[in-house]
This record gives sequence, C-alpha cells and structure tokens, in this order.
Amino acid sequence: GKVTAIDNNLHNLGHESFFVAKKLYNSQVDFLDLDLFDAPQVLHKQFDVVLFLGVLYHLKNPFLAMEKVYQLTKDLLILETHCSKSKDESTPWARFFPGKELEKDPTNWWVPNVACVKALLSATGFKDIEVVSSYDDGPEFCRLIVRARKDHSFVPITNQTEGHVNYENNSSELENIVDDNEIISDYASIDVDKCEYSIQELLGTEDEEFVRSVYRSILKREPIESEL
Repeated sequence: GKVTAIDNNLHNLGHESFFVAKKLYNSQVDFLDLDLFDAPQVLHKQFDVVLFLGVLYHLKNPFLAMEKVYQLTKDLLILETHCSKSKDESTPWARFFPGKELEKDPTNWWVPNVACVKALLSATGFKDIEVVSSYDDGPEFCRLIVRARKDHSFVPITNQTEGHVNYENNSSELENIVDDNEIISDYASIDVDKCEYSIQELLGTEDEEFVRSVYRSILKREPIESEL
C-alpha cells in the first residue's frame, strides 16, 4: 500500500526523527508540506485508513477539520487526541485555552471530553465510533484513541462556520431532487416551485436567490461555489 504523510509546519523543528527513520528504513512514504484544510482539494483522493494523531486540539476550528478528514477518508479513521477527564460523559463539551495555559503551548486551543469527541465524529459523518484506548496525562487530562468508520450514507448540509454548502457530498442528493421532480432536459417539464422548495429544505436556507442558483446549476450538472 501507499502511505502519504502531511504536515504544514516544516519551518518548525520536530520533523527530524521522521526524516531520519525514512532514510534508515528506505521508506517510500510521501511527505507533503500541506495544510489539512487544503488537502482534499490538493490531493483529490481518499485513503483506506486515515491516522489523525495529536492534531485535533491544535486546531482553531476542529469541526471544519473533521469535515476535511471525512472527505479524505475512504473507510477507517484512527483519531488520537488530548482529552479532558470528565465524571459526567452525558454532555459533550470542550475546554478552550486562549493562551499558553495548556503545557505553555499557544497552539493548544481545544480539549474535548470523550462525549464531545464521539459527538464530533458522529456529526461529521462517522459511525461505529469506539474508544480503543486511553491513558492518563496528568490529573485533568488523558490521551484518547478512537476508531471510527466512514458513514457513506451521510450527507452533510452546510458548513456553518465558513458559510459554504458542501456540494461534493450534497451533489447526488440534490440531483435526486431534480430527477424525482421529473426534470430531464427542458424547462417545460419542470415543477419549479416543488423543486426549489425541496432544495431549500435540503440546504436549510431561506435565501431564494441562492436556492435558484443551486437549482440552475443542477439543471446544467455543473459544480457551483457560493456563500450563504
């Protein structure tokens, strides 16, 4: 199998051991200086197994990050993260560190509890979520390893943070709306009101002009990029 590793901070120290091991073992691993948020658009591929290790709590926008991980995952995700110990795991929550409070590292932003990790994975398209292992990392925290499968039937609606509709995953569902309303090739056979209402319901927006632009794009079978 082919292995691809990505990171976006080659200007910092910390990668020496990786390159030493790569040379010693004559490894064929590809290493790309690439940001996670750009990876789906740059790589244009999915991976059978994605290892997302020690990254989540360093990201300002973990939800958007997991949406990107979903796009990169073909089947299996292994996630390892810093985690908050919590006696009550019925409520998902994450602790925010705006400065250097956590290990004097300004890049440590969020530390979720176990329930939050599971809920985040579920909300971004993963299923069969299982805590594989955890171990103490001080009195308040632990390290958590989670295994999850990609839910191929999952259809994310919108990216609320960036305001973009995820057309890569919504396209087939949107086209089904067109087909279900007997829209074939000419405007004469189109039930416009019914189709636009269906699109509006799927995308969760009341912006009529935006819905019409999506509608027109579907008719032409063209990808579109627009903001809510």
